[in-house]
Amino acid sequence: MSVLKIVDGRNSELSQLTEIIKYVKNPEKNSHGLLAGIGVRINAAAEDMKTVKVLKNKITGRQYIHFLLSFDQGVDAVTAHRIGKRVLMYQAHNYFQILMAVHDNTANVHCHFVLNTVGKGTRKFSQSRAEMLKFRDYINRILEEERLNPIGAEQE
Repeated sequence: MSVLKIVDGRNSELSQLTEIIKYVKNPEKNSHGLLAGIGVRINAAAEDMKTVKVLKNKITGRQYIHFLLSFDQGVDAVTAHRIGKRVLMYQAHNYFQILMAVHDNTANVHCHFVLNTVGKGTRKFSQSRAEMLKFRDYINRILEEERLNPIGAEQE
């Protein structure tokens, strides 16, 4: 089954944003260099996200949202990257910067996402349970189009 996991971490320090992006982009975990982003330059994602925070004068509080999408065994890195890029598009209309990297160093290839909690619009990121379920349904439609098991569905 595919798994969507929100990594609940205390990340109230601006320096933590740099560290998580460094982890996500780690070439030992991302051997194919498969990265994508919206509203950020891949090689300067942390700086780009910090710039928005400073310009909006919102440098306190939660710095980022970190989530990952893990796939069934047998999904290759290129397929994961294609799916990950489509997942990125969900946040694009909300004007939130987001970075994605494929990790292929485990039995299950997975995508890590780092979302800036300060958008280019007027509000900080927040997501109700209903919005989270809508996001999960969006991802499930992508997975079904790819003929992969949706989030929470056992492999047949």
